[in-house]
Amino acid sequence: MVADGLSDVALVSADPVTVVLQRAGVRHRFTVTRDGTDLYVDSPLGPVGLCVVDPFPDPEDLVAEGSLLAPTPGSIVRVAVVEGDIVSAGQAIMWLEAMKMQQQISAPHAGTVTAVPVRPGQQVDVGAVLVVIETATEASE
Repeated sequence: MVADGLSDVALVSADPVTVVLQRAGVRHRFTVTRDGTDLYVDSPLGPVGLCVVDPFPDPEDLVAEGSLLAPTPGSIVRVAVVEGDIVSAGQAIMWLEAMKMQQQISAPHAGTVTAVPVRPGQQVDVGAVLVVIETATEASE
């Protein structure tokens, strides 16, 4: 758990109605109010909002909608699009080399390329954003 704006606060224990926090070596016990996955604690120190942090978030949840992510770590061999290009579903947009094998990365849907944050020769990790393609529906919103 993370305490918004208070990096020096540590969670010692928690149950459905109480929480014990430690700050500067001193433990404080509080009554907790829950709203969905968010917890709110009021105290003489002021209000503290706590939220559950996923230790293993899905990389797709951390990037812009329409982002294509690297399926494996590797090296970008060729990029066939630039920002502003209109692509069709299935169109080859770049090639990634991993373990001496090239993998073609294709557009999953038709749309406009809005970002190409990689370049040929660049090494990428699994989950790295390779390109962002905005669908026609997204562009009209």
